Formats: sequence, structure tokens, C-alpha cells
Amino acid sequence: MKYDNYTLYGIHSSTERQLLTAYTSTIAMSSLIGDALILIGSLRYNAINLHKVMVVFIQYIALADIFLVIFTVLPEAVSLALNRWVFGELFCRIEYCVTYSVLGTFLLLIVALSLTKLLILKYPFRAVHLSTKIAHFSSLVCFFCSFVLAALPALTKIDD
Repeated sequence: MKYDNYTLYGIHSSTERQLLTAYTSTIAMSSLIGDALILIGSLRYNAINLHKVMVVFIQYIALADIFLVIFTVLPEAVSLALNRWVFGELFCRIEYCVTYSVLGTFLLLIVALSLTKLLILKYPFRAVHLSTKIAHFSSLVCFFCSFVLAALPALTKIDD
């Protein structure tokens, strides 16, 4: 079966496709610039004045957003611009794995960020002892669990 932007997105004219391509490209560039500013500002200049554990979670959320833009939004913009998928079946499977693992990581990191804020508010004197090593480890566990759960269905070959 032939998949193109007409059958996948219902785009009937080239003007619609060009507008959607420009919109997707604008979102991708603004996201990459914003995430880069967050990472540079927090890693190099210590510009975010929050608890260190919260800053670690914010950095991992920015990194996950960069992965999402690179593996999902940019290929979609290229696909819309060329009116066909040019990256092949392997990248399509990789995109699927990365997209759903990053989305799962987003959800778990936001929960961890909210839980950290709750613990800091509830126990302000014990919050001094919250470790950034635990934050790094829990972030990596979130990504690994999400990747494994997303990779299992994608690695099985489904024939049409």
C-alpha cells in the first residue's frame, strides 16, 4: 500500500502541505533553541536557581524534548516537504521506539519533578539532603523502562 501525505494526513493541496511544513519546522527550531538555552544556562552558568534535584529533572526533560524533536518532528517536517517518507523502514521503527520511550520518560520525569517539589514543601529541612545522584539514577531508570516497554512491540515485525 502506498503511504503519502494525502492518505496519512488528508492533505489535498500543496499549499496546505507547505503551511504545515512551515509550522512544523518553526516548532522544531523553537524547541531546539529553547532546550539548548535551558541546558546551556543550567549546566554552564547555573542560571536556574531551584533545588539541585529539580534542576536535574528539568535538564533531563529538556534532553528528552531534544530527542523527541530530532526523531519525530524533524522527520515529519521533511516528510511533509517532500510529500513522501524518505528515511526507510529501519528509521521508521527507530522513530517509533524513541517517540514512545521519550513520551514515557516525559511523563515519569514530570511525576518525579512534582514529587520532588512536594517533598521539598512538606519536609523543608530534610530537603537539603536530597541527592542529585538519586535524581540522575531515577531519570536513567525512567528512560530505560520506557524504552524497553516501547521497543518490545516495535521490534516484532508486522507484515501487512
